[in-house]
Amino acid sequence: MSMQKAYRKFHDTPFPPDLSDNERLVDILFDLRMYDDYAAGTLDKYLSGGQVDASELKYDTSLENRLNEFINDGKNSDEDVSAAKQYLEYLNRIKEVFEKIE
Repeated sequence: MSMQKAYRKFHDTPFPPDLSDNERLVDILFDLRMYDDYAAGTLDKYLSGGQVDASELKYDTSLENRLNEFINDGKNSDEDVSAAKQYLEYLNRIKEVFEKIE
């Protein structure tokens, strides 16, 4: 898949809804929203030919790590784990674009 196709897939994927009252997961979703805004802005600028520092085009694994920890720690409800998996799937759309740039 080309970078343009990966970006279009990311761009066309709706942001996941807030599906949980779990404080830890709500915090992760907030950070995902912030990272989504950052990624979209940076990628839009890059794809339109704007000047972007190479360090801005690196995928940040910390959110992925937090989501995987949440999913695998065995302390959360099935509903919360399902929501976390949706958030991780969305994050993977962002990751696919950044991987095409590297």
